[in-house]
Parts: sequence; C-alpha cells; structure tokens
Amino acid sequence: MHPFPSGMLAQAGGSILRPQDVFAASVYTGTGSDFPVANGVDLASRGGLIWEKSRNNAYEHILVDSVRGNSKFLRSNSTAAEGSGGGYTFGASGYTSPAVNSGAGVTMSGLAFARRPGFFDIVTWIGDGVAGRQIPHGLGVAVGMVSVKRLDTTSNWTTWHRSLAVGATVFLNQPTASGVYGGSEIITADGSSFTVGAGSNNNAAGGRYVAYIWAHNPDPSGIIQCGSYASNAETVTLGWKPQLVLRKRANVSENWDMFDAARGFAFTLQPNTPNGEVAATSMNGPVVPTSTGFTSSGGGGGPYLWLAIREPY
Repeated sequence: MHPFPSGMLAQAGGSILRPQDVFAASVYTGTGSDFPVANGVDLASRGGLIWEKSRNNAYEHILVDSVRGNSKFLRSNSTAAEGSGGGYTFGASGYTSPAVNSGAGVTMSGLAFARRPGFFDIVTWIGDGVAGRQIPHGLGVAVGMVSVKRLDTTSNWTTWHRSLAVGATVFLNQPTASGVYGGSEIITADGSSFTVGAGSNNNAAGGRYVAYIWAHNPDPSGIIQCGSYASNAETVTLGWKPQLVLRKRANVSENWDMFDAARGFAFTLQPNTPNGEVAATSMNGPVVPTSTGFTSSGGGGGPYLWLAIREPY
C-alpha cells in the first residue's frame, strides 16, 4: 500500500492548503508533440492524478497517477485492465502530456489532483479475499468519495460516496443507479481507512487494486466537499464558489456529469462514456456556480450525488 503519512491540513511551512496548489482544470489544443500543461500544481513532491479527455472527439478518458507509474493508464469509461504507453511527466508546476494522447488539433481537458492530506490520496494493494479488510489512507479528514479499480483484469469502478446508504455502490464507468451488489461494495470509510468487501472488484485474493480517495471537509478553511441534493432544482451551499463539480443521479440509470470552470459550466464531460462535450441542457441541466455554492435545474427527481472543489483564491 502507498498512503502518504497522515499530517496536518497545512502545507510545509504552515501555510493553509489552497485549492490552486492541489487542483487545476486546464484546456489546451494538441500539437502532435508532447505538450507541457503549466497549471501551477505541484505533482512532483508527493505525486497525484492526471485525468485527461478529448473535448471534441469520442476518445476515452485517460487516468494516470504517480503511484502506479507515469506510463500506466486507466479509462474511467471502461472495465479494461490497466494499460501501458505514453509516459507523462509529473512536474513541480504541472505536467507534460505525451503526444500519443492528444493529436494535432485535438482540444483537450486536463484535470490535475495533487496528493495532500485534507484533499486527495491514492493507494494500491494486493487483494487477500477477506471481507471487511481495512485499507489505510492519509487524508486525515472525513472521506467524501472513493473509486476503486482492479488493475490486472476487467472490473467495474466500484465507487463509494458518503451520501449513499450503507453498502450501496455506484460505478464510475456505468450510468447504473446505486444499489447493493454482493461483494462489490466499499462498506464504510473514515479519516484513516476505508473497508472493502471480498469481491473481485475490491479485494479478490491476488488481485491488484488502486483507489482514488477524495476528502469531505466542510470546515470554513476546507477546499473540497461531497454531498447530495434531493431534486435537480436546488441550491447547494458550500460557503465558497466551486471550480469543479462532479455529479451522478443515483436513483436511475443516467450518465455522470463533470463540470469545470476551464471549459465552462454549460458543458459536461461524462466519465462513464467516451463522448466529447455535451450541452448540459440535454442532460440534467447545467450547474451554475454562485459565490457560496451552486444551483442546478432541470431533469428529474434525485437524489443527486456531487463532489465539489473550491475555486482558487
């Protein structure tokens, strides 16, 4: 396993964790060569996750992290095992995207999540087939969402969210409504670990796994929150303006939505499909940021799960 050491939410030197230090949403157009994405996020010191997607083509979502290695990729819209090729560079103020991932003229979205207590972590493990196994992490605060992917064979992206019922699961690679799927579930999570079942998706003996773990910190100094709202005509109060909102309608089979300030909140990318950008009005309506949260309108009744990250300050 590879959790970073638990610690205070302040960074080195005592400064408060700022959103611009640990997360950035970027847009760029491919040149056919390796492309430097200078976003100000330090991905070198403790590592992190890069999530790239073509905006104008039906290309797969590519997820690369520093724990598994810079040339190992996963696809959020696929059950496929881990693939190899096209090494990324994790830099002190951004990353370099390999030419193989963005051809000339391809418009790209790039999300960068740095591993930091109070925000985001990445852990890996080898399964032992024991239900109730606790997997340690280094967030040091409450967990908001965990998404697990088996690396050595096909599997769904088992996803736990703090607003789901105990034992309930959604899948990042599917539009499927939440449900209880025997052996597939992440049972619970707290500030130091999360607990998995013994199924193939999470902890089969000898299986190799990775988990991406996002925090939930409603403290006024926090920069990430996860929650739910009952219908798609509500105002969510965060205490700050978001720059990214990930959303899933949990009670029916509908695609995930991902909105960010770099692309504009009128368009969504869908983690479970290879589609290019889709107008939010054709789905469950746009997310509209406010100075203290966001509003949502259109679509049917929920609940709707969400994850939000604070804008830079």
